[in-house]
Amino acid sequence: MVNMGTASDVKVCPRCSNTLAVTDRHCRNCGYAPPDGTQTVTLKVEPLALRARRKEWTVDSASGSLTLHIRGMNQRIPLERVKQLVVGRVDVESGFTPDLDLSPFGAVDRGVSRTHLILHYQNNRLFATDLGSANGTFINGQRLIPDQSYEVHDRDELILGRLGVNVRISLNDDGSAEAADRLI
Repeated sequence: MVNMGTASDVKVCPRCSNTLAVTDRHCRNCGYAPPDGTQTVTLKVEPLALRARRKEWTVDSASGSLTLHIRGMNQRIPLERVKQLVVGRVDVESGFTPDLDLSPFGAVDRGVSRTHLILHYQNNRLFATDLGSANGTFINGQRLIPDQSYEVHDRDELILGRLGVNVRISLNDDGSAEAADRLI
């Protein structure tokens, strides 16, 4: 974070320009945390090799829902709608916790950054934006360019570092994604 050098000891988040107190260890708006001793370990893994182990998932019976399925675990994460959702892992040292904490799913060992990506809706479509994560984000094997939004569809596979997550969006009878009304 950039220190503005004002008398009120204020700094500005370099990612979203939110005003922060000097004592803030992370941005309360976007979750950005400056590098320190708890940086994400950079992994040397080919994401397409991980995709080869992909499993099929079943759709939740409830119509109009958005659920993330953690690959390799029998874990489903239903999401409710908010403007945006910061996905990453907890940082015990700074006390930062993202909106969706993947720590219980081996996020540290699998190379997930503290502020890895943002999920958000725009015009009833789901998008993912990599936040400059150390090990990257992939949608169906395609690496995302940091700070650019990419549309996410039903049955897409997100890979955060080495953590695979399948996206399930259940649709209404009229074909519209009710998940847009409930997501995140």
